[in-house]
Amino acid sequence: MKNKKTVFIVRTAIVSAIYIGLTYVLFSFAYGIIQLRLSEALCLMPLLYADSVLGLFIGCLLANIASPFGIYDIIFGSLITLVSGAITFACRKVKNKVLKIFLGGLPPVLLNAFFLPLIWYFVAGDVGYWTNFVSILISQTIGVYVLGIPLFLALERLKNKGIPFFS
Repeated sequence: MKNKKTVFIVRTAIVSAIYIGLTYVLFSFAYGIIQLRLSEALCLMPLLYADSVLGLFIGCLLANIASPFGIYDIIFGSLITLVSGAITFACRKVKNKVLKIFLGGLPPVLLNAFFLPLIWYFVAGDVGYWTNFVSILISQTIGVYVLGIPLFLALERLKNKGIPFFS
């Protein structure tokens, strides 16, 4: 796959499809206050691949079609993913690998923890902002760091070995 445009489109589509699939694996836990999305393990991918930013956004947008918060989660939840992906991508230039992974994971963890409860507050009148904040902070930390770091390290190895599609 020498054509960069083709690789970009294919990798974006694959990341989107995997995000959707992993979100639906634990469908009953993918939305709401107790939220665990296996798909959040993909949020460190922008440290390796620019096209994963768009893939995460599209995947989140399509996965959020099933959200009980409707159009608000589809729009704002997906925009949170887009912004956090772009900020994570900017962290790729950090030289220290441990620091790069730590900093790269902060945007999806913190932006989701701060802003998802705001969406719920405005849409559903939910008054438990800080309870929701802590819940999302914990679930995002599990998804991004506990599940995401092993995935990131595996993808990084494949990329460094020059394996087609991953490099």
